[in-house]
Amino acid sequence: MLQGVVNLPLEFYQKGGGAMMNTYEALTLLILNNTFVVALLAYIDSRNNRRK
Repeated sequence: MLQGVVNLPLEFYQKGGGAMMNTYEALTLLILNNTFVVALLAYIDSRNNRRK
């Protein structure tokens, strides 16, 4: 077995493979992802504006 992998009971896994998330975890993941994308776009935009 791989080291560092947590052994969870089978009911925590979906048929597709990943562990199930509750609504709070899913919304938190979406918000963090959106925040990262906005920060990345702002960084790219500021670099492009500086070169003009």
